[in-house]
Amino acid sequence: MRFSIDGLLRDSDSLIQWSKLKLLQNNKIVKTSYIWLLLVPFVTKLFSKISNNLIFSIHGKIYEFDLILPFSWKIFFISALFFTLGNLFFYIFSPSIVKNYKDYGDFKTQGKTHKQLEDYFSKVDHSNHMGRIINNEGQAEDNKLFWEIYEDRDKYHYKQIRYITFLFYGIGLSLSLYVFSESIFWVISSWF
Repeated sequence: MRFSIDGLLRDSDSLIQWSKLKLLQNNKIVKTSYIWLLLVPFVTKLFSKISNNLIFSIHGKIYEFDLILPFSWKIFFISALFFTLGNLFFYIFSPSIVKNYKDYGDFKTQGKTHKQLEDYFSKVDHSNHMGRIINNEGQAEDNKLFWEIYEDRDKYHYKQIRYITFLFYGIGLSLSLYVFSESIFWVISSWF
């Protein structure tokens, strides 16, 4: 088997599609990252004002709690920043047909008609892969037309932006995994 850059790029086109980025974007952690982007600086500032140990007494018995957090707030903040950038790029650049519908059944359930498909088709510049159904058969079935437009927009719309969005999500995910593994290691090491 020969290694080919063209083959690698074709494979990455099928792996990094807007519909697959939508799965990342819909993840609860990724979707709420902007909250962490706002909350982390506030909590960090709050924790910097208090001491590392909280000591108090209940019925004459002294209790001490260690308030040092097991992970880096900076890395957590940067992770949230990359997730937020990925979400921002997804919202701005992903095609609306992919953003709004997961399949043709979802399109029909929302009460959409052939008119909306015509609107999707006429609004965008199509790749050279698009237009086979319209040009060869005249009026296409809505199901076929939906999937023709959906797949074209999913695979060929803003290709470079799609890779940048994937990179943002990938960096955010890598940093989150680092923070998560650091926390697990901290808990396990505290047992011994």
